Amino acid sequence: MKYFVVLILLLMLQQGTAQVFEIKSIDPIPLTIQDSFYFPRFTPRGDQLVLTGDDYKGLWLYSFAGEQLIQLNDYNGAGYEPVFLPDQERIVFRTFTYKGPKKYYDLHVQRLSDQKDEVLVRDQRNLLAPVTINRSAAYLQNGLLQVLQPEGALLKTAGVQNDQITVLSADQKMVVYENGARRELQPFGPAIYIWVSLSPDRRRILFTHGTEGTFIADLDGNILVNLGKNVDAPRWSPDGNWVLYMRDEDDGHIYTSSDIFVISSDGTNGQQLTRTDNVIEINPEWSPGGNQIAFHSLEGIVYLMTFQPE
Repeated sequence: MKYFVVLILLLMLQQGTAQVFEIKSIDPIPLTIQDSFYFPRFTPRGDQLVLTGDDYKGLWLYSFAGEQLIQLNDYNGAGYEPVFLPDQERIVFRTFTYKGPKKYYDLHVQRLSDQKDEVLVRDQRNLLAPVTINRSAAYLQNGLLQVLQPEGALLKTAGVQNDQITVLSADQKMVVYENGARRELQPFGPAIYIWVSLSPDRRRILFTHGTEGTFIADLDGNILVNLGKNVDAPRWSPDGNWVLYMRDEDDGHIYTSSDIFVISSDGTNGQQLTRTDNVIEINPEWSPGGNQIAFHSLEGIVYLMTFQPE
């Protein structure tokens, strides 16, 4: 009941202000298992959500039709930035185990329909989480980017080919892989660059600098737009016209407040989407259709926001 009251209050507070996005509803997802879930990510068709548990442990699949929740796996680290293959039926993710004090990584691909799981890469010390490249998946192992190429039920790997491009964060730098070549970008010099992502039109890079804020740059690292500070966990909209993010505060250890915002990719227009004092909303994610946003609270309650862009 308390969540229902909070959400009604949220919608009332948003009325009477100039709206870029007309919010229709904000509801907690009715999960059948009483547990905490985090980092919701829409499947490519937008009819399901992939969720994870505490500390990115395990993957779960929630289907909006029938409100069904099933567990895909219970691997450590599986919920950190999983990527879908073009067939939309398989998901690629990284897991880890400890052997003594050392951490080793595996790369998995798993089918959503029957949860069949295959290990693609085993026991690697230097393996980054997978990234999206031309609507497929790739992984960086020992500095070499390998692109997964589905051929029916089989997967083959190859280096970056012509017309393929992706960006990622590696060794605290922005790295661009384009047409088989690798380039490092540091627009502000040596620093920490995080939340690096490529725009849907593959012409711009969204990133956050450790102290200066969040920016949009071209593929050569030239700054195009300064979105400002405290623009955290930014995500491109499917059409590339908007950036979704959270504006959070912390005490050095935990979040003390956070709300969800959206800003146009030219930095000229923005809107606060949530406005609550007793719910800390974090890590928002767009739906493929661009008319829904999923996010979670600090306590692990997953919410779905539905709206109509004006």
